[in-house]
Amino acid sequence: MKPVYTWLLFDADHTILDFDAAEAHALEAVCTELAGEFRSEWVEAYHRINKGLWALLEKGEISSAELRVKRFADFQAEIGIEGDSAVFSTRYLHHLQEGNYVIPGARELLESLAPDFRMAVITNGIRDTQKRRFEVTGLGPFFEHIIISEDAGVPKPHTGFFDYAFERMGDHRRETMLVIGDSLSSDIKGANNAGIPCCWYNPHGKEAGDLAAPDFVISELSDLEGIVYRD
Repeated sequence: MKPVYTWLLFDADHTILDFDAAEAHALEAVCTELAGEFRSEWVEAYHRINKGLWALLEKGEISSAELRVKRFADFQAEIGIEGDSAVFSTRYLHHLQEGNYVIPGARELLESLAPDFRMAVITNGIRDTQKRRFEVTGLGPFFEHIIISEDAGVPKPHTGFFDYAFERMGDHRRETMLVIGDSLSSDIKGANNAGIPCCWYNPHGKEAGDLAAPDFVISELSDLEGIVYRD
């Protein structure tokens, strides 16, 4: 079996890192710490608010710094918790980055691919938090680069993010790269915008619609090996 690509560019959250588990852990920890209580139904409220703000970030309508505080201001207003939203944000990020949560099968996949491919992470996220999560999970050594939107100055799906990634990687041969990610709006749309082949990790069987055009679709991470190798 021969490798089809030189570089594999992995999204982080919901692709190799289990963000839902990390988010639930961090939210419970920060609410217990600063509000003295936690209710399970708060996870859905926070998730909805956070997801909406990240969509605005992808469109360039809000900055990363604004997002990290506003999501708690909106969350606290909705559920009736008082306190400094900036403090909530700081403590939440502390708990988030210490969570050792990995998508099942991700570590085994990376171990299998590492001898044959150069690999990088491409993530819309907060620099210190994302880097720390790769340290805590022990996945960092698999990747030559961890490329973060906060450093790039623009998030996926903007082409500027990928231009920044190419400069970091020292390689502009887009046809030799494969983007792997779960998000149609950032990962797959970003790859389409940048002219890079892409694989949509779609474990829940969603419909792509007209939002983006993946070259490949997988429901299990292990299925990626059938795409990146040829006989």
